[in-house]
Amino acid sequence: NGTADMNTTLRGTAPDGTYTGIKLKIGVPFALNHADVATAPSPLNLSGLFWNWNGGYKFARIDFKIGMTMDGGMSMDGGMSTDSGMAMDSGMMMDGGMEGGMVMPADTFFIHLGSTECAGAEDGGGNVTSCARPNVGEVSLSGFDPFQKTILLDYKALVAASDLETNGGGAPGCMSETDDPECPAILTRLGVNPTTGQSDATNQAFFRVE
Repeated sequence: NGTADMNTTLRGTAPDGTYTGIKLKIGVPFALNHADVATAPSPLNLSGLFWNWNGGYKFARIDFKIGMTMDGGMSMDGGMSTDSGMAMDSGMMMDGGMEGGMVMPADTFFIHLGSTECAGAEDGGGNVTSCARPNVGEVSLSGFDPFQKTILLDYKALVAASDLETNGGGAPGCMSETDDPECPAILTRLGVNPTTGQSDATNQAFFRVE
């Protein structure tokens, strides 16, 4: 459900100084992550990037259609949220399904990053107090000169250790679940420790400088 509020560029400011790289997180601040999507301001009102009141938002959503080549008219969905709470669209066409009772095509490889094992009010009132697995990705890139280089999202690197055509269990692809065999490799490349759910940029591979 793309809207005119989507962004293809992130802009910000930094104090004068000498910089050797850039660091960022793939996530939404905890205080905003469990908002009411029905009343939240844009872009936090995009239902396509929201799980539920307990889980919060999807920090990244990339749905890849299997069986089509990169130059064969393939459509691909990519949504992402930065740690500032701002949603960023990768500029690719949405094509695929989503969980939550909706049909999930067997020929689609889903990657949905978000917090899991969150605790809150038993009445479902939205008062989430903590998430055992925040699953906030961390990116640390060296050698980045904003006047000469570009930060790219490398899908091939993200799925380098994944079999896109075989579902080992759970949802096709990875939806941040601890028991999904596809998740460890994906989470690692998104800057998340797959064992603890904590941020870890050591083996992050989705973002790179060119």
